[in-house]
Amino acid sequence: MTEIHRAIIPPPAAWTSGELGGKAPLVREAGPAVVRALDDLAARLRGRALPQVTRADMDHPALNALMDEVRADVMEGRGIGIVRGPEPGRYDPDDYQRLYWGLGTYLGRGVVQSFFGDHVARVERNPDLPWRGTTTDMELRPHTDFHEVMSLAAVSLPVEGGVSGFVSSLAVHNEVLRARPDLLPVLYEGWYNVSVLKREASPRKTPIFSCTGGQVSCFYNRVFFQKPDDSPEPFPEALTEAMRLMDQIAGRPDIRADFTLEPGEIAFWHNFTVMHSRTAFQDSEERRRLLLRLWLNVDEGGRPMSEEIRARARVIDRDHLEGQRPAPVPA
Repeated sequence: MTEIHRAIIPPPAAWTSGELGGKAPLVREAGPAVVRALDDLAARLRGRALPQVTRADMDHPALNALMDEVRADVMEGRGIGIVRGPEPGRYDPDDYQRLYWGLGTYLGRGVVQSFFGDHVARVERNPDLPWRGTTTDMELRPHTDFHEVMSLAAVSLPVEGGVSGFVSSLAVHNEVLRARPDLLPVLYEGWYNVSVLKREASPRKTPIFSCTGGQVSCFYNRVFFQKPDDSPEPFPEALTEAMRLMDQIAGRPDIRADFTLEPGEIAFWHNFTVMHSRTAFQDSEERRRLLLRLWLNVDEGGRPMSEEIRARARVIDRDHLEGQRPAPVPA
């Protein structure tokens, strides 16, 4: 267990929705020069397999300036940055996915996101696929995923709902410190984490909060914190209480920022300083919610954090690569 951080974490990394005041402070506009660069890249990279699109392929002065700002927002600022424009309808869907993947190369290395081998995941209601957060229309409460940087690109909106929520997990840490500092030790100790596909438990406890090099990080998805079948150790009551408190804090409207990602807006965020959520949504035949998603590992210049947290990304990457099968044809 890392040393427990017992001081209030200052802005900009620890922010609240009340301080933020809406989506606007997070947005970086893609101006005409960026749009022209993307148009040129769409034509030049057409037909290229996604993993073959590299950071070098995306090199352009206008793009470099924009994405350097976004990377600074994610890695050094509030932990989240949003690129606005151009809208997906400007491009062929395959070209847009290729450009989206290319923008991700400015922040990290994209990975396969399921055993279907999808490098860019489709986040949409699809009852024909196995249940995951990406295939259901139900509410998802504030949580983290497994990779250091995550991204969503909005393509189309539902009839209603589907509002995205973002909350600084460092602001949640501040609130736990203020309200129940006695619960921090059990959050720093954490619990065993069960892998998504193979259902094997981590050999060591994975911390929910950890502090490395003076920087606090958070890994939190209570679905995967489970008691190993072969463990006589009971699930700690104090941890249940601490997670309940985290859920309450992360759901507070003065803490969590809720807004709709509009088509043409791409959000990038640091998975271990910002939690994300979603309200339930309703589609119709004419209007269906679709977002695209990237998972990005940061190989150089990443955040110092607990090795147990980093190991979870390696496990899910291994499981997805070992379990790959042909992708279904979209309906």
